[in-house]
Amino acid sequence: MKVVQFMRPVMIISVLITLSGTAGCVYEPYRGGPPVYRSAYRHYPYHYYYYPSTRVYFHLHSGDYYYHRDKRWHRAHVLPPHVFLDRRDRVRVWIDASRPHDRQRDHVKRYKPSPRYHADRHRDRDERAHNRREHKKYRNR
Repeated sequence: MKVVQFMRPVMIISVLITLSGTAGCVYEPYRGGPPVYRSAYRHYPYHYYYYPSTRVYFHLHSGDYYYHRDKRWHRAHVLPPHVFLDRRDRVRVWIDASRPHDRQRDHVKRYKPSPRYHADRHRDRDERAHNRREHKKYRNR
């Protein structure tokens, strides 16, 4: 029969000190998924102006307009002359999609048309000029 010899008290204390010193360095390995603090933060790479009365989107980065006509969505750098924009009807939105009209149903519910909106050539001309300036500033950042 083998006799098990216990460690001396000095050895036990040194082992405990060593273990307690490394205990602070032990951590759970990263298991994937975003950290908890990141869940509240979202990055929207696409910055648009949305005009609820006419249901038009203006993409600040590309300078393109998105509008609906003939049961289809169109993208153009210049809007057709029958579409009028008004700054009082403008809403700034950040959309996590390259096609803003994919979120159209949500935007119609969330952003109601301005009661002060009316089709006016002068306001439209000023708003289109404003969008060109904003697009230029946005691109030069």
